[in-house]
Amino acid sequence: MEIKQLRSQRPRAWSAILAQEPEMAGITVTRVTREKVSPRLTRFTLDLAGHQDPITLIGKETDATEARFYQEIAPRLPFLTPRCWFSYVDGPQSWVVLDEVMVARPPARWLPGDAAAVMQGLAALHVEFWDREDLLDQVAWLENPLEGLALDERYLVRRRVLEQRAYYAALDVAVALSDHAIWSSGRLAPYFLHAAAAVAFLRQRGGWPGVLTLSDLDAAADLLDDPVPLLYSLRDQPLTLQHGAPFNHHWQVTPFNNACLLDWQQISAGPGVVDLVHLVEQFNWLLTDGGAMLPRSMPIASEETLIDSYILHLAAELGPLCDTRTLRQSIPAGRCFHLLAYWLPRLTDWLVEARRQGHTLSVMSDEQLQAAGLAPWVALKPQLAATINRFVAAAKML
Repeated sequence: MEIKQLRSQRPRAWSAILAQEPEMAGITVTRVTREKVSPRLTRFTLDLAGHQDPITLIGKETDATEARFYQEIAPRLPFLTPRCWFSYVDGPQSWVVLDEVMVARPPARWLPGDAAAVMQGLAALHVEFWDREDLLDQVAWLENPLEGLALDERYLVRRRVLEQRAYYAALDVAVALSDHAIWSSGRLAPYFLHAAAAVAFLRQRGGWPGVLTLSDLDAAADLLDDPVPLLYSLRDQPLTLQHGAPFNHHWQVTPFNNACLLDWQQISAGPGVVDLVHLVEQFNWLLTDGGAMLPRSMPIASEETLIDSYILHLAAELGPLCDTRTLRQSIPAGRCFHLLAYWLPRLTDWLVEARRQGHTLSVMSDEQLQAAGLAPWVALKPQLAATINRFVAAAKML
């Protein structure tokens, strides 16, 4: 079946994909209409012969990782993902056709029961692949960023690190990351070097008032220079499938109080605690249409409640296979990893882009940020400051 036949709304092509399911055999699509939902999502409405009500499916423009996920992995997760009717893998031009998920409430209106459903959904994902390297190894393209480097990878990583250092030197940012740190980090070395650039950039300016002190930057620099305690704690955890970005806006809670997880472009193999911390750290912050992160008007669940919900579900499903004590002890490492591998690399990108525009974010007041069209940074500062405080406390526990 050609993708252009589906996109051009040919009823015969849509009848063919429905016929993949036994309960839809013999169903004929008589007409297809389309509606753009977002830049990457299109709703297709299918009229069916002999049926009064149409059905709707979602076409999503995506990348090869997510398209392959729906081909090879999603069939094991019917409780968490929408049914995929068609998956076309073609690099950044990949495309999938999914069931449309009916949403009960957006994240801004979640109730405590919704929070529990989301945490149990994340736990159920990890349970399915918990310590199942036999399953994870079957997915040839699935990476484990925490793995050490094979001999044939060392040259490629070393070359990338040298290219990055030259790039930062051209920006007059002296990034210091020892060879010990690079080889200890393995596949994470380019990410940690990118994180170290944010540290160096802000150190030159005396920190970022109200967000990052020089002491905070020193703590991040120390951990980047010797990441072994952090990585040891994470590598000691059982492998599972990581979503990679299980934030609020990637979850949908259905009218039946089931949680559905979308946007699988960042999946990898790794310890579940990394996903857990990603979600918990961001849970009480909401993504606006303009891309800003704003706090909930009222938190719906405490951090400890969220973590307990996740761990209790793991324990119930895995029994003695899940060492809950060791899992809890790995949470500080997960928090540190969240800052080093998620926040600081993004902070480097934002600082460099602002510099190209003639702005120095770390010395601008909120009023100046607003006037320069950088309003999302005003909302971001409290979230980042809170994350930094938790990072510093966690680093002391490693």
